[in-house]
Amino acid sequence: MATYTLKYNRTTNHIDGLQIRTHSSDDSLNYSLNACSALSRTVRWAIGPTSDNLTEILETARLRGGRKLCKSCEKAALAELGK
Repeated sequence: MATYTLKYNRTTNHIDGLQIRTHSSDDSLNYSLNACSALSRTVRWAIGPTSDNLTEILETARLRGGRKLCKSCEKAALAELGK
């Protein structure tokens, strides 16, 4: 079972632990990168709540701290939820 963690900087919230990965334009190649390029960078993240429930973390990320939810993370979370 996957565990999701809310990570944030001063302007945006991100969801770590998503299973959705990026693919190259050639479908045969999978570079297995995070859906969010910001999470791939070495940055000092503030760590928020952790949960096994993606819906709960997604809702928290949309509302927490007055920061915007990263669009890449939101798109990947919705794809993982099948919405």
